[in-house]
Amino acid sequence: MEFNEVENLSEEQILELYSDVVDITRVAQWREYLYYYNKPELTKEVITPDGWLKTGDIAKIDSQGYVYITGRIKNMIVLSGGKKVFPEEVEAVMIKSPMIEEAVVYSDIIKTGSKQGSEEIVVKIYPKKDILDKYNDDTELEKAIRAEVKKLSLELSSYKRPTNVKVTRQPLPRTGISKVSRKLVKEKV
Repeated sequence: MEFNEVENLSEEQILELYSDVVDITRVAQWREYLYYYNKPELTKEVITPDGWLKTGDIAKIDSQGYVYITGRIKNMIVLSGGKKVFPEEVEAVMIKSPMIEEAVVYSDIIKTGSKQGSEEIVVKIYPKKDILDKYNDDTELEKAIRAEVKKLSLELSSYKRPTNVKVTRQPLPRTGISKVSRKLVKEKV
């Protein structure tokens, strides 16, 4: 299954593929929000016939019944073996580091080698200012960050570990609401 096909799966198919996750797409009756202006197809995608809003969020429910939002269906990476990776989970581990200011995770197609055509997990890192100041040489900076990512990745299941680490000296691009833009990061690659 290709990553692009994930968006076309039904809620039931996604839950079947990733059974330890709960899709909380119908969290509240949405009375104020009636439709997208002049976009009936988009309205049908996000509002159920009985008036519920599909949020596109993925969440886990713990043993005590607490709900934790873990990602977005549209961000889910499906690896060649069928394993599912939510970028937000990997990013949360990366930004625990005192060396990392920002991290964004996305998938890319491997272009050469025995795994050519397969998806890989990429993490792009913007280090903290003191780390940028400490390493004037880009090669040394990348070496230090790669070592840190490798250490942090031990907290993740092996299939969730980034296989490609990119380091930038520029802050990651942001959306209008100041969130890191995964789309813009991926487009700049």
